[in-house]
Amino acid sequence: MRFIPLSLLLLIASPLAAQQMGSVNRNAPTASQGIAFTSGSGLSISYKSITWADGKSMGNLERMRDYINKQAVSKPLGSITVKGDDVRLGGKKLAAGSYKMAFTLDEELNWHLGAYGGEQGESHIDWPLKLKEGKSSSSRLVITMTAGKDDTQARIRIAFGKNSCSLTAVTGPRQKKAKKN
Repeated sequence: MRFIPLSLLLLIASPLAAQQMGSVNRNAPTASQGIAFTSGSGLSISYKSITWADGKSMGNLERMRDYINKQAVSKPLGSITVKGDDVRLGGKKLAAGSYKMAFTLDEELNWHLGAYGGEQGESHIDWPLKLKEGKSSSSRLVITMTAGKDDTQARIRIAFGKNSCSLTAVTGPRQKKAKKN
C-alpha cells in the first residue's frame, strides 16, 4: 500500500482561490474602508486581507505570475466603489460604479492594482504600483484610506510585507491636480 503525504492530500482537497493564494487565506478577514467627500461623492474599498508566507516572502513570483494574472477577474481580491462624481485615482479616471479589484504582475514582476468593470472585466484600469521598502512590516495585505490635504482628496496606502506605496484620489472640480503616484 502506498501512502500519500498529508500535505499533498490537503492541497488536493482544498479549493484554491487565486487572488487569495491557498488555504491559509480561506478565512482571511475582510477589511473595508470608505470616504465621503463634502461634494457628496464617495470612494470605498473592500478586500480580503491575505497573507503570503506570513508576509516574509513573496516566493517565486515568476512561477506564480500567470496563475495570479489569470484569476484576477474571475476571483478578485475585493472591490472598489465610486459613488457620485467620478474620481481620479493615481491620475486615472475611475467613473462612478462598482469594480472588481485585483493585483497582477507584469513581465518584470512589478505589482499592479487593477479595477475591472463588467462580468468578464471588459473595462480595465491598471495602476503600476511603485512599491518602496520601509522599516515596518505587515504580515497581511493592508489598504488604508485617509483624508487628503483638502476636502476633495484622499490617500490610499497599500502595504504588504516591507513594501508599500500610495495613490491619491481626487474628486470634484480639482480632479486635474491629482498626482500620479
